[in-house]
Amino acid sequence: MGVFDRSRGIYRTAPKKGVSDILCCFKGRFIAIEVKSPKDKLSPEQDGFIKNVQQAGGLACVVYNFDDFLNFWNNIVIHGC
Repeated sequence: MGVFDRSRGIYRTAPKKGVSDILCCFKGRFIAIEVKSPKDKLSPEQDGFIKNVQQAGGLACVVYNFDDFLNFWNNIVIHGC
C-alpha cells in the first residue's frame, strides 16, 4: 500500500513488495491482513508474505469486505486459533 509523503507530494511504495496492507500485534501475536477488492487476486509476493507470517506463528488472512474481516477477527483472533 502506498503511503502519501506530504513533503514530496507523492505516494511512496512499501519498501518490500508483497507486504500486507494492515500489520499489527494483538496480545503478543503478529497479524497481517491483506485487503482486496472482490475481483482482485493475490500477487505471488503477497501470497509468499502471508505464508511466511503463518509459518512464523503469526495470523494472516485476505479480506474482500468488512464481513470477511469481522469473521477473521472474531473467530480467529478473539476466540482462538
